[in-house]
Amino acid sequence: MSKPYKPYQPEQDLLLPPSLKDWLPEKHLAYFVSEVVDELDPSGIYAVYEKDTRGQPPYDPRMMTKLFVYGYCVGVYSARKIRQRLTEDIAFRMLAASEGHQDVVELLLSNRAKVDAEDEYSYTPLHWVAIKGHSDMAGLLLANNAGVNAIAKDGETPLHEAATAGHKDVAELLLAHAVKHVKKRDERREMIDKDLRLEA
Repeated sequence: MSKPYKPYQPEQDLLLPPSLKDWLPEKHLAYFVSEVVDELDPSGIYAVYEKDTRGQPPYDPRMMTKLFVYGYCVGVYSARKIRQRLTEDIAFRMLAASEGHQDVVELLLSNRAKVDAEDEYSYTPLHWVAIKGHSDMAGLLLANNAGVNAIAKDGETPLHEAATAGHKDVAELLLAHAVKHVKKRDERREMIDKDLRLEA
């Protein structure tokens, strides 16, 4: 049984809007590094991982190689600094294929990336998750306090986008979270009203 790897699909459309590739110039060094690494034979690296079936799936060696090679090209040598640049630098994000991969989004969130970052149309990551129909990612964003009632410039909310796209599981998740949010808000209001009555 071969070693499983975490998904690595750099050609996949961006889940956290917009496409990272649209943010880099056409002849950016990151593209060159990506193309060069894709031409290399990684069988030696994969062979090492194939022998070890313990633990969680590792990051794809192609992605890691691209990050380290690009890091050396731009003077970023330590893993710690590369990790930091993944939250700040578009080229590093593009190479890491952060287009919706949950493990990379978890990394970004753990480094204080804004969960409700908006694009030019005021769409948040939760809007795009709803459009794509990724329930696991929706759960991750909601667990990190993503705004379930976020309203884009066109008036759309994540719940409306999920319903319109026919993603029932995502719509149900968003609706349940919205109801829970309303209940908590009402409970807080009741507590405040009770305190005010006591003070009076």
